[in-house]
Amino acid sequence: MMMAQQQQRNNPHYQQWMQYYQRLMQNPQGQLQQMIMQQQTMIANLKRQLGERDKHYHKTIQTTINFKDLEINDLRQQITKLDEENEKIGQLQTDNFRMKQELNGLRGDHQNGVFDNLLTQMNASKPNVSGGKMAWPGGVPPPPSGTSPAMAV
Repeated sequence: MMMAQQQQRNNPHYQQWMQYYQRLMQNPQGQLQQMIMQQQTMIANLKRQLGERDKHYHKTIQTTINFKDLEINDLRQQITKLDEENEKIGQLQTDNFRMKQELNGLRGDHQNGVFDNLLTQMNASKPNVSGGKMAWPGGVPPPPSGTSPAMAV
């Protein structure tokens, strides 16, 4: 470490800078000028760093906005697709309801026809009633309740 300092002191550029610095330090106004120069250098470096940071932030924000725009476009496409599917589902539900009504109408018509046919068949096979009394097969009415069939003969 000591050796490096000695080599640096023997360097002509270092010696020239040290002479300049010593002249500035002998003069109080030179010290103020030196401080002002240092502060101006610091301010310039800070401005440069802030400019670089602002560029970086701007790029980051722009990239984020671009990604969000892509995500929003994807979501809009999904919403459009879901709306179309919902319309198809609504149409299918309407068709399903209409078909159920039609099926129920056909079932009702068929059942009405069955009952009408049964009623017609019952009326056709109904025995003739004369005088309000029913004619019994064989002409013999059943025995009164409580008696056995053998006793009725």
